[in-house]
Amino acid sequence: MGTYTVIDAGNLIAGQPEDVSVVLANFHAIEALLNGGLDNGNLAPGAAIQASKIAGYPGSAGLFLQGDGSWAGATGPPGPPGSMLTWRGAWNATTAYAVDDAVNDGGSSYRRNVAGTTSTPPASDATNWTLIASKGDVGPQGPPGATGAQGPTGATGTTGATGPAGATGAQGPQGNAGPQGPTGLTGATGPAGPTGPQGPAGTQTTYTYSQVSAATTWNVNHNLNCFPSATVVDSGNSEIIPDLHYVDANNLTLSFAAATSGKAYLN
Repeated sequence: MGTYTVIDAGNLIAGQPEDVSVVLANFHAIEALLNGGLDNGNLAPGAAIQASKIAGYPGSAGLFLQGDGSWAGATGPPGPPGSMLTWRGAWNATTAYAVDDAVNDGGSSYRRNVAGTTSTPPASDATNWTLIASKGDVGPQGPPGATGAQGPTGATGTTGATGPAGATGAQGPQGNAGPQGPTGLTGATGPAGPTGPQGPAGTQTTYTYSQVSAATTWNVNHNLNCFPSATVVDSGNSEIIPDLHYVDANNLTLSFAAATSGKAYLN
């Protein structure tokens, strides 16, 4: 058998448009037509299939012959556009969903059928949800990976608690004498000795001056042979502070803003 080709069958199926034509690429397709009862004869190379030999084929109205010898109908009109899904992430029982919202729950994805909020998980709520894709099974465990490179040395840990004291070791040999230590603290004071003999009379160290008549300046001759301090009170025994001026080691003056009488205690 060689290759047999139908160049042009023209109006191949009775009553169909003129542009319906068939080109068969090999003898086996033609042979299939012949075995189907379209023709009991043999086709010579380059021969055409006559329309009269096909028009009576059962169910041939509206069909045309394909290159592989099968029959096909004309292409129908386009279908309506499909709806778009809005991906909403993981399913939440408190979220209000719109129709055609899509969610993930338990590893599977679902499409919302009815707008609203439901607390039943999508896997158990076929009224409100339609399964899109089921969660896949867990795959077999893969082989162990190669051992990784050794990581860097970690930071030094904190010092542990002090352990219990060990047993006392044997006494070592006596060491060399150390340097002399510093002088110790002074000891406590000993008991008082007996009273000595009375000494000669000492010099006077205090002096009291009385100013009977009120005056703005008091001239004090104390003969203490020093420069004593002075405490001054007025006639009412209230302390007052005058200006003090040392004349010499035995004399001083006390000056007041107003005439004052009183006493001066020197020491």
